[in-house]
Amino acid sequence: DEALARKMASVRELVSLGLQVRTQAKAKVRQPLRTAHVVLADQKLRAGLEAAESMIREELNVLGVAFVEGADVDTFVSYKLKANFRTLGQRGLGKEAQKLKKSFGELTSAAAATLLSELRGAGKATFDGVELLLEDVEVAFDTKEGFAAAGGRLGVVALDTRLDDELRELGLVREVTNRVQTARKEAKLELQDRIDIRFFAPEAMRAALEKHAARLSEDVLAVSIEHAASALAEVASYARVETTDVEGSPLEIAIRKHV
Repeated sequence: DEALARKMASVRELVSLGLQVRTQAKAKVRQPLRTAHVVLADQKLRAGLEAAESMIREELNVLGVAFVEGADVDTFVSYKLKANFRTLGQRGLGKEAQKLKKSFGELTSAAAATLLSELRGAGKATFDGVELLLEDVEVAFDTKEGFAAAGGRLGVVALDTRLDDELRELGLVREVTNRVQTARKEAKLELQDRIDIRFFAPEAMRAALEKHAARLSEDVLAVSIEHAASALAEVASYARVETTDVEGSPLEIAIRKHV
């Protein structure tokens, strides 16, 4: 299925760009971010990528994916184009390259993005009386405050790196989920086993876990979650008791197979 193969190649490229951005921004793997803003070089790819949005959200650990067009691009990145003197010179356009250097410098970010989109879509475009090929243009962009971005042939992915209370809570719950999954593994439970959990945690962590109990239960296959009023010490009826640390706060976890 060639159409499906092309769509999945675009999804992989988009996810790869997004993961590159997360790495550059030093965003923790389990910390959800609000939105991935996608600026496509070829809008014909949009329908296929929108159909795979849930997959993209999961891979990039974001709550939403937004496809950006036109002037809205300036909210996230400012495009800058430069003439590639080497390729233009090889085509005998050295004189025109000097003219293009000035013309490119006068382009607005939106106009630069439009020209770049045309070049990436058709492979060539006429600008300031010169027929340009994609390789004749070097691309740079500045990222606006609060965002991190990376670009490639597909376009640009800009992640909103700003964290609010909801995102911090979700990140904390993801970290606790990871600790519970580790405890499950060390207790040698089967993947399909349902479990009971008992936590002893600081008040702020407890509040976040109670708020997102349904998500946590689904992710770790928990039938019940209890919060202890004091340290767990040894809980005889539980298969595993772990003392760990989440974001600098102590957490005690006791799990057992649900019967």
